[in-house]
Amino acid sequence: MLSVVKSVHARLIAHRRLRVLASLLGPMIPEGSSVLDVGCGKGALADLIRQGRRLAAIEGLEVLPHEACRIPYRLAGSAQG
Repeated sequence: MLSVVKSVHARLIAHRRLRVLASLLGPMIPEGSSVLDVGCGKGALADLIRQGRRLAAIEGLEVLPHEACRIPYRLAGSAQG
């Protein structure tokens, strides 16, 4: 049952929420800016924001590693590589 709820949430709510946030935040970020996504998770929001935009750089900062991260990220507390 939980997997059904997660699947429905991902399809109907999570993706829409990300699209709405990206459409609201994206225009507020000037072209050529560098963006740090703190608590980036898998980087889905930052990935949507950078699509079709010319940003100088986008990087995530996360406390838990995500193998499927869509943006370059580093773990909080680690040295920048």
